[in-house]
Amino acid sequence: MALDSRTVIDRFHLTVPNLSLQNLDAPRINVETVQSVAKWTPVLIWQLTVAEMAVMGVAGQTACFNIVLDENGLPANVVELRAAGLSVRYGYDTFTEIAQFEKVWPEPQTNFAMGWGGRYWCQIDGAGGNADRVYGVTLRNSADVDDPNGHHATVIVWQFQKAIGVPITEPDKPVSGYTLVKLQKINEQLIAIDAQIAALTAVRQEVASWLQ
Repeated sequence: MALDSRTVIDRFHLTVPNLSLQNLDAPRINVETVQSVAKWTPVLIWQLTVAEMAVMGVAGQTACFNIVLDENGLPANVVELRAAGLSVRYGYDTFTEIAQFEKVWPEPQTNFAMGWGGRYWCQIDGAGGNADRVYGVTLRNSADVDDPNGHHATVIVWQFQKAIGVPITEPDKPVSGYTLVKLQKINEQLIAIDAQIAALTAVRQEVASWLQ
């Protein structure tokens, strides 16, 4: 039985355009971000417990499921992802591999199997190379009080986002004076907007939990 991606999307309200949300259930999982005006970034990282895996229909699996959203927060079409030359690059230590987008929504568009003991990293790979990288994905889940050493699947939701930070200036066109001050103010405003979005998202999730 496959993972129902739609349930994940509905549970975390991931159809909101340009949602900025990270649910880092496992403290060892972290994100290495890149400064870019347009990039792929994780908006949800969820390592399931054994009990949650049973509910989601993936009990015993060792996969890292990857769901890809477009700029508007809608599930990306697998044909378009492949046509754009995109895939998921993953690995650990010196091992590196590619997972092609093959699944049709509502299944996660791709996944890769994890081996016991591996601490995996992964990111969206393709033209441009602008993508954050997730580190520390493992089969073990220390947050699972019932079975921390069991097989634990991970769900990562990626979204294409624009206007993240301030555009990086070309070396031969230095920015100074009024332009530099203006860019700094824009960057400060973007940071403030991101903080407001995060706060509103937290409030929305809390209110939604009252209705469950």
